[in-house]
Amino acid sequence: MDNSPEEDSEPLEIRAQTLQGLMVRASRDCSAWNEQDFGPMLTHQLNAPLKEDLSLVFLNIQDTLQKVSDLTFGKLLQHPHPPESALTLVKDFAKHLHREGEASYPAKIATVLYYASIAAAARAGIKITSLPTDKIREGCQWALNQTWLTPELKQLFATALSSTPLA
Repeated sequence: MDNSPEEDSEPLEIRAQTLQGLMVRASRDCSAWNEQDFGPMLTHQLNAPLKEDLSLVFLNIQDTLQKVSDLTFGKLLQHPHPPESALTLVKDFAKHLHREGEASYPAKIATVLYYASIAAAARAGIKITSLPTDKIREGCQWALNQTWLTPELKQLFATALSSTPLA
């Protein structure tokens, strides 16, 4: 998956197949990571400053990073009016982590971040993906079923599934 904004111009069928691949890979048994490690790893990622992690992956995003200089991943996802550009970067960051493979980052955590950014955007009335609603709901439900999810993310996904228009 390309991490550029132009990716959303891909045919819907290709993106749906890519999404399905994300979920299948995230569901596989991971030899490099233990399921009991995912909760602390996710908490660590949510507490990480956006500026530090995003600047390692993306170039020329200083303007966006200035808007969120004091935010962590978790604070952005809980923000009532998150900047669209920052949510899009988190979504693309999660795709980048997923591409890096299990050796560097658990696919399940990357997948949770991916869907959390989409759910947070939808809660704020922002659309950052052109995935079909049923695929977004499927991903949010998958994420909600993860036992190691933080209470805040459980609430985000539950809200997305129950009341937020996702498309």
